[in-house]
Amino acid sequence: MLREIGRQIFEDDSRPVLIFDGVCNFCNAFVNKILDQDPEGIFRFASLQSKAGQAILVYSGKDRFDHSSMVVAFKDVSYTKSSAPLMIAKMLPRKTGASVAMKVPKFLRDGVYSVVAANRHRIMGVSDTCRFGDEEEFEDRFILDESYTFKT
Repeated sequence: MLREIGRQIFEDDSRPVLIFDGVCNFCNAFVNKILDQDPEGIFRFASLQSKAGQAILVYSGKDRFDHSSMVVAFKDVSYTKSSAPLMIAKMLPRKTGASVAMKVPKFLRDGVYSVVAANRHRIMGVSDTCRFGDEEEFEDRFILDESYTFKT
């Protein structure tokens, strides 16, 4: 069921989806930064805690409860750990050092990513809620559970 909804999410809109930890202050700051640097609306967003986010994880071949990494999911491929933020940086209009950082061996990048990811709540804290569509300007960028029918 979740896999089918994940497929439907990409049928409805082919833009890539960043799946992020919705209660993590570090992750929410990253989402805010992307929203600021992505005026064209290249990316959509779904929380790891949402059914929509879990559906996209399953569609991408991941465990629906895996909160160890942000994921950038496209219809046919997904990126995790250090490759996810680098793929985002590469696609944003304002170019950063992503192409240079991609030259660092993946095992080193992923090692650093894993340390930061494992400590993100302790370092930056958590909140009870995430930004999820709280501004009309970004309303079409957040995938909300209410948009899809989930059987529990």
